[in-house]
Amino acid sequence: MNEWVAVAYEQDFFVVPVEKLLSSKARVNFLAKGKGSFSWPHPRDKDDINAKFIFSRNVEVTKAGQDGTKFYVKNLQSIKDKFNAFCCEYF
Repeated sequence: MNEWVAVAYEQDFFVVPVEKLLSSKARVNFLAKGKGSFSWPHPRDKDDINAKFIFSRNVEVTKAGQDGTKFYVKNLQSIKDKFNAFCCEYF
């Protein structure tokens, strides 16, 4: 899979690439938030998350450097706004 999604937790959200779709879950690789960018943590942080917590699909992500470990998220403010709306509705 090559789709990036935004996943909601009660305190924060994460932008993640979907590795595999399961019946009602998605296997994802979490990125760590940095100042203005996201990067792969060491060790990698994989989990199977319930699909109902995906609040934004087809998130646009670009590589921030040549080594492929850091990423920028386009329209980050829009995703933050969607997260706040999702939280008001579900948490």
